[in-house]
Amino acid sequence: MIEQKNGFTFVEGQRVFSVTPDEIRWRMRETWLDDIRNGHNIMVDVILPYLEREAVSRLSKENSVFKDGAPSIRDGYEDWRMWWLNEASQNCITHSPVGLAGEHLSPIGQTAVNIIMATSALREALSSSKAEEAAAISMLLICEAIAGGYSIEMESAKIFADAAKEAKKQAYESGAGKSHRDLQLARRAAVDYAKRAWVEKPDTRIGEMADQILERLKQNKHKLTSLESFPKPDTIKTWLREAGAAGTLAIPEAAQKRGRSKAN
Repeated sequence: MIEQKNGFTFVEGQRVFSVTPDEIRWRMRETWLDDIRNGHNIMVDVILPYLEREAVSRLSKENSVFKDGAPSIRDGYEDWRMWWLNEASQNCITHSPVGLAGEHLSPIGQTAVNIIMATSALREALSSSKAEEAAAISMLLICEAIAGGYSIEMESAKIFADAAKEAKKQAYESGAGKSHRDLQLARRAAVDYAKRAWVEKPDTRIGEMADQILERLKQNKHKLTSLESFPKPDTIKTWLREAGAAGTLAIPEAAQKRGRSKAN
C-alpha cells in the first residue's frame, strides 16, 4: 500500500527515501558547493551521515533481527555506523566493493543495504584521495538514493493516476458513456435504415428520410434506454450526409433536391 502523509511517501507503512533530483540540485547549488569551496567537509560530515541515517531507519524495520543488539547512535556515530555496515554486508549477495543487496529483502530494504555499502566505499575512497573512484561511487550513491525514493514516488503517482483514470472510465461507462453508446447506435441504425429505404424509393428527399428515421427511433426507444433525448431531424440529415461523404451510404441524386417529393 502506498500513501502520502505529511508530505512524505509511505510504502506498507514505511517512509521511503525522500531524496529527489530537485532537492539534490537545490541543496548542491545553494549550499553544499559553497560550503565545500569554503573548506567544509560536507560530503563526510553532512551528506553521507544523512543518507546513512535514512538507510538504517529503513533497514531496521525490515526484520526484527536487525534490532537485536543494535547500538544507539547517541553512543557514538562511528560505532553505530560500523555495526550497521556489518549487518548490511551480511545481506549482500556479491563481493563487489560497494555490495549488492539480496532479493530476499524488500525493494526498500535492498536500497538501504546498497546505500550503506556505497557510503562506506565512498568514505574509503575519499580518505585514500582516490578522486575518480570517489566520483564514480558518488554517482552510484545518488542513483541508489533516487531509486529508493523518487522512483517509488513516481510509481505512487502512477497508481493514483491509474485509479483516477479507472474511476473516470467507470463513471463514463455508467453515465455519459452509455448515453454516447446509444447515440452511436441510433446513428448506425439511421444509416442502415436509409440504405434500405433509398433502394426502394430513391426519390425520397433527405428531409423526409430524416423524419422517417426519427419515427423509427421513437418506436424503438426501449432499445435506447440511456439516450437522454432523440436527435433532431437536422442532426439525422447531418449523419446521412457524413455517411455519404465517407462512402458508407449512397444518397440518390433525387434525394438531394430541395423540397418534398411530388407524391407528398
